[in-house]
Amino acid sequence: MCLINDDIQQPWTDVTQTIAAIIGLIATIIGVYVLLRRDKDKEEQIKKLGDIAGQLNRMLADSEKRYVQTRKPVLDIDGTYLKTRKEIILKFTNFNPTSQVLSYEPIDLDRKLFNIIVDNLTSTHQEFGVMLHYKESVDEFQVIEMKYVMSEGYMFYQILRIGIDHGPTLGVFQDPILEKPFSEREF
Repeated sequence: MCLINDDIQQPWTDVTQTIAAIIGLIATIIGVYVLLRRDKDKEEQIKKLGDIAGQLNRMLADSEKRYVQTRKPVLDIDGTYLKTRKEIILKFTNFNPTSQVLSYEPIDLDRKLFNIIVDNLTSTHQEFGVMLHYKESVDEFQVIEMKYVMSEGYMFYQILRIGIDHGPTLGVFQDPILEKPFSEREF
């Protein structure tokens, strides 16, 4: 003999299954909401990290530019004109203790007009020189672009404007030392 009627058992299990399904549906909706909310939070965090990375890259680029500027030569240039020998002698002194000039040369000169003699780098504050020997007469005003290669491989360029007086001294006017040659500068 059965104490529970099959008719009573049927609706009770249906109600229990319905309640369980509703609870499961609510739990699923809440779970999806929580996952979506976490995804939005993660997206915001990723965006913030991207912004921070961009700022760090800009700071690194600025720091590199400042570092390169500390490697720029700090030059004092004296000039002498020997009229009888048709020579201009330029003596350079680099006073930047953090960087040495490894090589230097006048560029964009008409090699037919000049014989260029480049002396070795010497002394603690680094002195070097260029002797320009003219085959023909010397104009009263010369423009020379110099290229300096520094100890860490950085290259700098400078325009020198040389005023030749009738005496033995020269007026050497220096443009700022820049990282690009004159031909690549924007005006």
